[in-house]
Amino acid sequence: MDWRAAESQLDEEIFGQKLTPQDFYRSMMIKFFMSDAASADEDVSMAKAFMKFTYDNRELLKGFAGAYESPQTFDFRNVGVLLENDSMSYLTHRSMLLTDATLMSHQGEPTHSFLKIPDSGGDKHVYRDQSLVSSCADLTELGNWLKDYRELLIQGDVFYYPRIHAWETAEDWSFSGHVDPTPSLVEGDHLFDALVSSGKVIRRQGDDPVRTKLVQMVAEIELPFVDSVSGRDFSKICCDERQALESFRDFLRGQFLELLANEGSESFTRNLARIGIEIRRGTRALARDYRAAHKKTAIQVTGASIGTVVASLVAIDAELYQHLPAIVGVGGGVAAILGLSESLLDRLGKARSDEHYFLWLLRSPSS
Repeated sequence: MDWRAAESQLDEEIFGQKLTPQDFYRSMMIKFFMSDAASADEDVSMAKAFMKFTYDNRELLKGFAGAYESPQTFDFRNVGVLLENDSMSYLTHRSMLLTDATLMSHQGEPTHSFLKIPDSGGDKHVYRDQSLVSSCADLTELGNWLKDYRELLIQGDVFYYPRIHAWETAEDWSFSGHVDPTPSLVEGDHLFDALVSSGKVIRRQGDDPVRTKLVQMVAEIELPFVDSVSGRDFSKICCDERQALESFRDFLRGQFLELLANEGSESFTRNLARIGIEIRRGTRALARDYRAAHKKTAIQVTGASIGTVVASLVAIDAELYQHLPAIVGVGGGVAAILGLSESLLDRLGKARSDEHYFLWLLRSPSS
């Protein structure tokens, strides 16, 4: 199937079905990454290509926005966040830990031009100049984000909704006048649950209070390793360790519901800080278990090279331990390997099923 046929079929699917937000994000990003525009090398070029793509497909965006139904209070399937003075990576890493899908955009006046279309009118007496502008705070950041989180974007886990204005100015040469600019908007403000500025939720009139608290948990809870891991590494870990991610999501969602239940007795912010402390404590305990297992393995194995291999494999995945005879062959080193206690494997298996395991995976190698 060629690109035009594939694009046509995808558009029919988007128009013809009542898609969930995550399905819509997935369909749009698949369509974008199928196009030649997505092959841009420079970050700014990539961002401008995406902006033009979304403007060219504005009817799809408007259709989605028009059919969008505000989520139920306790719906974790989608959250919409406006950013002001915060990085896109910051929100991506955090929202992935709590919600199935995240829609984000930037707050602010649309001042960043990404495309100009001169002489767009047919009247020979009128010269028109159309500029497409966006409220995206940093096109370099957007382009880099599109590259680093490509796999998550294709899965519909995150989506950037550009708030685009098309300003058209016209000058009528027949009377030397100047026609006022007329905006054409691609807005969708109702898609966003809250505004985040400098890591804090800014409460706006009309926002659902519970949805605002959901965003507050995403933006303000203190978590280990989340903000320091690179975008490419984070995206890869999310894709490779989906089960661990889902386990932590379930844990954090349960904590959120408990926060709401206890809100009458203690403040939401205070309880949020307490949960952050407990999560950091649990992650440190898990790290200690892994270091202990790593050290014990290296000591018990005969031969430095075998010990290094086994220690590394067991630290990564305890199941690999059971297949080592087929990997390294038969010998004294193998006998020593197989002599490791079953309690070690059991300990590592339990650590892998711990709800903090996903956060531990985000650590740097030296942590």
